[in-house]
Amino acid sequence: MRGVSAAVVGVIAVVSLDLVPEGNVGLAKCRHRGHCFLLIVWLKRDVALVAVGAIAGGVTYSLVRAFT
Repeated sequence: MRGVSAAVVGVIAVVSLDLVPEGNVGLAKCRHRGHCFLLIVWLKRDVALVAVGAIAGGVTYSLVRAFT
């Protein structure tokens, strides 16, 4: 499983590099990325769970912004 986890982190890194120009907008998004990084690197949380949480947080943030 360690190899799979490392591969997933690599795929996320490669995809993230393509999304950087569109993603560097706003303090909330930077804070969101920082929290995800801390969860994965320092607290050793599972990458898949952090990804699911990040998706849920992003969708929630988008819905709140759309309706306000």
